[in-house]
Amino acid sequence: MLWQALGRRRHYASHGAYVNAATCGLDLAGAHLANGDMDAAAAVAGRLFPIFGKLRHNREAQASLVIFQRAAEARRLDGELIRDVRRRLEASA
Repeated sequence: MLWQALGRRRHYASHGAYVNAATCGLDLAGAHLANGDMDAAAAVAGRLFPIFGKLRHNREAQASLVIFQRAAEARRLDGELIRDVRRRLEASA
């Protein structure tokens, strides 16, 4: 699961599908969180930062990713937040 999500995120980002790349990153963070690895989940949030700039035309998607990143930095990520951010990203696509 983890390697598949990482591969999909890289693929989408390399093809300009930034919302899809971000949702794959959320999946990856969620998998790390489910495994009890908050540090790895927070690291994924940091790697999503370059995607933020690519979403400038979509403020809601960008804001959702900022919320995700701030929660990760504060070590306050949970599955509910990840699902909420994912829904917002998908709705904005």
